[in-house]
Amino acid sequence: MNSEEVKEKMRRRRYRQKLISFSLIPASVLLTFLCFLLNAGVLLLVGGALALGWVAFTMLNWRCPSCHGLLAITSGETTCEKCGTEIGIPGKTSDCC
Repeated sequence: MNSEEVKEKMRRRRYRQKLISFSLIPASVLLTFLCFLLNAGVLLLVGGALALGWVAFTMLNWRCPSCHGLLAITSGETTCEKCGTEIGIPGKTSDCC
C-alpha cells in the first residue's frame, strides 16, 4: 500500500469518526437527559448502549491502515507510533491548525 492510499484510508476513517461522534454523543446525552426528565429507566439504558457503541466503534475504526495498531486519540498525529507509517491527511501538514 503506497503513501497516498494510506492517507486516503485515514481521511475516510477520520470522516467516519467525526460523523459517528457528532451524531451518537449528542443522542446519548439527550436520551440521558430525557431519562431523568421523564423518569424512564429504559432511556438511560439506551443512552448507555449508544455511548458504549461509540467506544466500540472508535476502538475498531481508529487504527493505522497499514499495521492495524490502535492510534493515539489526537487529531494532530501524522505518523503511526507503532510502524512509523505516514497517516496524515493529503494536503495538510502536522504544523497546520
